[in-house]
Amino acid sequence: MQFFSYLGYLGFALTLILPALATVYIARMYGRSWRLWLLLSVLLPFVSVLLIIVVVSRESLRQEREEDARVAAEKAARRRPGAGTPDAQ
Repeated sequence: MQFFSYLGYLGFALTLILPALATVYIARMYGRSWRLWLLLSVLLPFVSVLLIIVVVSRESLRQEREEDARVAAEKAARRRPGAGTPDAQ
């Protein structure tokens, strides 16, 4: 009977540890402060996983928009007749 109570403790510990590990892994992968995210994930295990995913996805979208704007500006500069060529003078 005592074996099952230990399984309950193990299950509870895994419930706290697995979200923390996932949060720390994602934070390190994207260059975030893993110590801060570890503390947050210990305090709010499941909320922290969702929060890091939202933060990282918003940052990725912002970087994609900046890259798209840069590429569009480069394409526009190439389309202008004589832009950047010495023969245009």
